[in-house]
Amino acid sequence: MTDVQRVAFEERLWLHAAKGPFEFHNGVAVGADLEALYAIPNGKHRPEHVHLWPAGSTHEQQAAAFVRGYGALQVTVHPTMAAMTRDRAMVDAGNILLATPFEMREALYGGTWGTVAYARMRCRHIETIWPDGTIRMEGEAP
Repeated sequence: MTDVQRVAFEERLWLHAAKGPFEFHNGVAVGADLEALYAIPNGKHRPEHVHLWPAGSTHEQQAAAFVRGYGALQVTVHPTMAAMTRDRAMVDAGNILLATPFEMREALYGGTWGTVAYARMRCRHIETIWPDGTIRMEGEAP
C-alpha cells in the first residue's frame, strides 16, 4: 500500500470497527494483506476473531503469532487453498470488502480485481481504496 492508501485503509477499518464487534479476514499474502494486519485496531476496537486464509504462503504462522500478540480473542488459520478459492471464501464469509489495489485503474484479471468482481456478484459492500487515498464505495453498507 502507498502511505496515503494505508492511512485511508486504517481510517475505514476504524470506522467499521467502532460500530461494534467484528471479524477480520485476511489472505496473508505478501504486500497489502500483511500490511493490513498491522492496521488491525487494538484496544476497544480490536476484532473478536481474526481469520487467516493462506494460499501457500509461509507467513501464516508469523501472522497468527502477531495477531495473538495484540489480543484478538480468537484466531483461526484456515487450511491452505488456491488463491482464488481463498479469496471467494473470504468474500462469502464477510459482508464488507476493503480492497487496496496496486494500480489506479481496474484490471480485467488479477487477485484484487477477481475478488472485487466476485464481491459484486455476491452483492457485498465494497470500498476500493486507491493508491492516491481516494475511496470508491459500491453496494449498501451493512
